[in-house]
Amino acid sequence: YTTLFRSVLPTPWTALDMTGTPIQGASSYNPFSNQWLLTGSGQNATSTVSQGQFASQPWTTDGTIAAEVLSVTGSGSAAEGGLLLTGTGSAGTSFVALTKTGSGGLSFIWQSAGGSAQGIQLRRSGSPLYLKIVASFGSYSGYYSTDGINYTLLGSETVTFPGAIQAGLIFASGSETALGTASFTNVSVSR
Repeated sequence: YTTLFRSVLPTPWTALDMTGTPIQGASSYNPFSNQWLLTGSGQNATSTVSQGQFASQPWTTDGTIAAEVLSVTGSGSAAEGGLLLTGTGSAGTSFVALTKTGSGGLSFIWQSAGGSAQGIQLRRSGSPLYLKIVASFGSYSGYYSTDGINYTLLGSETVTFPGAIQAGLIFASGSETALGTASFTNVSVSR
């Protein structure tokens, strides 16, 4: 016989579709394999018009969020999955993101409230891929690694968050008409 279980995100994690996401997505966590799966749609998870599935928890000021990206599948290179810290999840809010694209590239993108998104991109990142954002006194640094031990700094920026912050995993398929998925493991949040 087959044993089925319905995955629930661990406390205090919650999931939502970012504002304007065209097709409803979902987030799940499998405690037996320690894997997270985000299913979502949307053109862009990290811009002033963010779309996609976001599994997150409340964030304080300083700390580290990290994850190993197992896969990002969707509409080719436009799909992206990774880490996101955001003010409210609505358009125009402050955010810091570190994502892997469907083609394997990396992006470290940030925006202060009311500003425009800015970023640094790296064409190829290798596999496996570990991502980490370190926050310290308003400065946010994005790192990547192929072994989960030795990290390379991709970028660092000062971003002001005027209110509450959510931190977690983000995924957008790169399409407004099709779902895609991103899977993660070794997800950790420390403050």
